[in-house]
Amino acid sequence: MIRTAGRIAAWARAGGVVIAAIGLLGIASAAIGVEPDPGAASRGDLRRLLASPDGLRIAGSALDARVLGRFYRARDFAPVWGTGAGGRARAALLLEALAGAEGHGLDPARYHLQAIRARPSGGSPRDATEVELLLTDALLRYATEIRAGRRIPGYTEPDWAIVTPRFDPVATLTQALREPASFATVLASLPPPASDYRALVAGLGRYRALAAQGGWSAVPSGTFLKPGDEEGRVTALRARLAAEDELVSRRADVRYDDPLAEAVRRFQARHGLAVDGIVGPATVQALNVPVTDRVQQIVVNLERWRWLPRELGRHHIVVNAPDARLHIVADGRPVLTSRVVVGDLRHPTPVVQAWVDAVVLHPRWNVPTSIAVEDILPRLRENRRYLAENDIVVLERRESDPFGLAIDWAAIPAERFPFRLQQQPGPGNPLGRIKLDIPNRFDVYLHDTPTRALFARPVRTASHGCIRVERADDLAVHVLEDEGQGWTRQRLADALDAGETQRIPLTRPLPVYILYWTAFVEPDGSVQFREDVYGRDRRLAAALAGGGAR
Repeated sequence: MIRTAGRIAAWARAGGVVIAAIGLLGIASAAIGVEPDPGAASRGDLRRLLASPDGLRIAGSALDARVLGRFYRARDFAPVWGTGAGGRARAALLLEALAGAEGHGLDPARYHLQAIRARPSGGSPRDATEVELLLTDALLRYATEIRAGRRIPGYTEPDWAIVTPRFDPVATLTQALREPASFATVLASLPPPASDYRALVAGLGRYRALAAQGGWSAVPSGTFLKPGDEEGRVTALRARLAAEDELVSRRADVRYDDPLAEAVRRFQARHGLAVDGIVGPATVQALNVPVTDRVQQIVVNLERWRWLPRELGRHHIVVNAPDARLHIVADGRPVLTSRVVVGDLRHPTPVVQAWVDAVVLHPRWNVPTSIAVEDILPRLRENRRYLAENDIVVLERRESDPFGLAIDWAAIPAERFPFRLQQQPGPGNPLGRIKLDIPNRFDVYLHDTPTRALFARPVRTASHGCIRVERADDLAVHVLEDEGQGWTRQRLADALDAGETQRIPLTRPLPVYILYWTAFVEPDGSVQFREDVYGRDRRLAAALAGGGAR
């Protein structure tokens, strides 16, 4: 697949698309077992087939007559593929791209390759017209799925809030076919352009190769394995690690030595586990995930990539919820990384595109109604001074009874909670000293926290959906310095020491993407895996396996 994409791009740059493609007719034919000369379809036959009131099926394959009709009407029903050199060259390019679709995590069976293979070369005009339509439907479907995904963005997720530009394959491909050299360029440009996507495609190839070789054997469960131990399970551990890590020897050795412990630590780091070199239940569980599951994990993450905007921006913030980390990216490289705490399983952090429009120092916390009802109201029924002790005011009684001391909390119904609570700045405020406003319909934001111990955990799903940032001060400094209004680290420190609530609006809002990557690639090329903490992988995999398309 990587060779195919590179070859197409090289042809486009060289301007010799038609000549190069004709020279590769035999390669494309061998790849999928089909002669790439569909013959000459007629305009009249195309009109008649596309006008069928009973839908359009060819050799058992269902075609999208509505989209095909729109495509061919824009061409006045002129065939695309034909018998000339240009048509054959386009067919060769398309067939090779379809044969490589699996490398992007797509299913080549969806692109009529078997039906195309079954059509005789040099057959009747009806055969030529059917091959014409099969190729065009495959092109339109492939272009849509590799550019915008097999499913509509957020298909399985009600809390997906990233808007991607609409892709119209008919308009795009109609324009591309007007100039012979542009077809290869458009094919090469369809996948997401991000280097991280290309790296994950390469990772998919590696894990599919591992699967073809039989994958790996399970490591038996048992007591904790620690450096210095001698036990029969060490041999199985060594073999399992060697399947992914070329630095590990497969020798039969029951001694858990230091090089093997270092390999375990590398594995733990790649899977978001505690990096201690001790093989406990969590590490054994990750070791024993089958390679086919890892392949599927990469496939669903590639699908999510196709749901994103083509460009995330020169300068932006990315939060990966399964990894519980934040990165500031500038010119394609991370310039700041911080551990974060994200939503727990009952309050998953949504997938959001937003913009930082202000930095707030010493913020007040408007307590969400769910927290007021579930967490605070039970405490108030036991201790009516709870609000006063935690500097939380009842906004409706700010002047007369700010801490609700005169309220009979036992009589307040949880299902119709009538008050708005707000915690004032201070050491107990869960937002800490800094909040970054990122307006969005879920009311999640980035903020500091006085509770620092959670950042040491390998799994950091503990909030009500908002994102607690370990390096909130550094994040604020970066955002404000980039704003160019004279903010420096010292000026921020002085403002924080003053202790006053201050909202600093940004004149250049900074894009923020809160994403869900359970498989991604580090700069060193290692494929990283994280737990599917919110079940999004599982739901998307089921949707993709269910067949059909957008």
